[in-house]
Amino acid sequence: MATVQVFLVDSTQPLRSLDNFGFMGMESPYRGADWFRAVDINFDGYKDIYMMTSWGVTGNEIGCVWLYDPPARRFEFSKDFSAIGKFILDPATNTITTGGVGGHAGRIFRMIKYTVEDNRPVPIFDVLQTWDTERNKYHCVVKQRQSDDN
Repeated sequence: MATVQVFLVDSTQPLRSLDNFGFMGMESPYRGADWFRAVDINFDGYKDIYMMTSWGVTGNEIGCVWLYDPPARRFEFSKDFSAIGKFILDPATNTITTGGVGGHAGRIFRMIKYTVEDNRPVPIFDVLQTWDTERNKYHCVVKQRQSDDN
């Protein structure tokens, strides 16, 4: 089993070993991939760790996320953030946008926009387009979170 160790600058002892899951089945990253990086995915002002574990030729990616816990001074694996797939962060709105394609030259797809609540991604907008073989046409479902005021 492989292990990734995280060190503080000038430290000889690892702050954390990222081994809460099996690296079995992890694919080698594609050439030029930004596969291991520090990002503030939960918008709390601290860098978290993202590591891509799988990818596809259509641009789809999936990876693992460890959130930094400031009081404990350690990184904790986040099943919730690891489940969102390839993402784009918007710190101006504190939202995360994800997307994935499933075929038909990109016409079968899903895009979800999240906000972060209680240190978890919460969907606020979701678009899913699929192919209806019986009707021979695309079917698109759009869901949008309504405010508590409505």
